[in-house]
Amino acid sequence: MKSAVHNAEMKMKTAKTVAQITEVRKPMWFEKFFWFISSENYLVVAGHDSQQNEVLVKRYLKPGDIFVHADIHDLLHQHSLPIPPPKTLLEAGNMAVVLSSAWQSHVLTRAWWVHHDQVSKTAPSGEYLTSGAFMIRGKKNYLPPCPFDYGFGIMFKVKVYISVLKIAGIKRLVEQ
Repeated sequence: MKSAVHNAEMKMKTAKTVAQITEVRKPMWFEKFFWFISSENYLVVAGHDSQQNEVLVKRYLKPGDIFVHADIHDLLHQHSLPIPPPKTLLEAGNMAVVLSSAWQSHVLTRAWWVHHDQVSKTAPSGEYLTSGAFMIRGKKNYLPPCPFDYGFGIMFKVKVYISVLKIAGIKRLVEQ
């Protein structure tokens, strides 16, 4: 009799625990990539590998966006102005260098940026572009070399995520 009561009490405790499941927020589209919000409230997104770089360029590179690159890894910089401020371009360039093979080999390199319409997946006749590789047409705008130091902050979860984005001034993210 005592064991039956004890078993019933244990089942009731586990039932209470299961009932306390909270709602999980839906991840934003850019959270599967490397990303950060620049000091001037621009979203900067980078691929983990060549497949993600393909997805970023083919699906998310839109008119008005800037493509930043350094060595191997690509970076997509989304904004709503013709050209982002220099500080934001430097931050995006630093991230591109950090994610490139130059970072591991301690080689000083420079990042560069181009407009969205200068990035193409079509190669000249007789050439082939591998996955994650893109043809850049026109002038590359080089950024100054960045030092070998990099830091980041952690964004913590808040209850009303969309209102935080509105407060931060990231209007394009809220619309998607």
